[in-house]
Amino acid sequence: MASYTQSENHIQRFVALGWNTIMVRNGHDFHELDAALQQAKSTRNGKPTFIMVKTVIGKGIPQVEGTTAAHGEAGVSFQKQAREQLGLPADDYFHVSAETSSFFQRRKAELLAQYDQWNERFAEWTQRNPQLAADLHQARSRHYPSIQDLFHQIPSYRPDKHVATRQSASDVLQHVAKAIPQYLSGSADLHGSTKNYIQGVAPGEEVMQAFGLTVENIVNVARDL
Repeated sequence: MASYTQSENHIQRFVALGWNTIMVRNGHDFHELDAALQQAKSTRNGKPTFIMVKTVIGKGIPQVEGTTAAHGEAGVSFQKQAREQLGLPADDYFHVSAETSSFFQRRKAELLAQYDQWNERFAEWTQRNPQLAADLHQARSRHYPSIQDLFHQIPSYRPDKHVATRQSASDVLQHVAKAIPQYLSGSADLHGSTKNYIQGVAPGEEVMQAFGLTVENIVNVARDL
């Protein structure tokens, strides 16, 4: 059925969009997967990279492998046998090998050392930039005015004053931004139309994020701020 409903050549689609593309023929080969990831990370041409991975659904459970029966709970009755075939303890549902545990313990120690170094640099930066450090502390503390306090700082419109909602929202935004200096505004490609610019910001001090066109990109950018 997939040959009729999903006949699109995904690699060619992303090539046409100007992306770098990598094909992983065997998605069950960790070395091939790692090589693809390393290639993507080392490619510095300004383009995003699309990695297409070929896998076999239900891999490791011969009774359903490669069939639609691998969806849902069809393979549950074969899970013990599947673990045995993969060389895993049959009755240990959340098995973590000693090798894996050792790797992450070493990685934890490495990251803790990096974290300590970062804290030292941050302490030095704080001493050199006390006002910026205070602003950052205020933002991270999440101590903001209450909704009631914000309402008191937002002037009311006269009932007979006809104002477009985008304009009234823009007016309200300015008062919110004054009350909360760390406030960010973003609206994908509609920023100019929705009028959610923050006014009165000195040149070079604007807090403006240039979002992409999709909701997914907006969420991803906002999540990492």
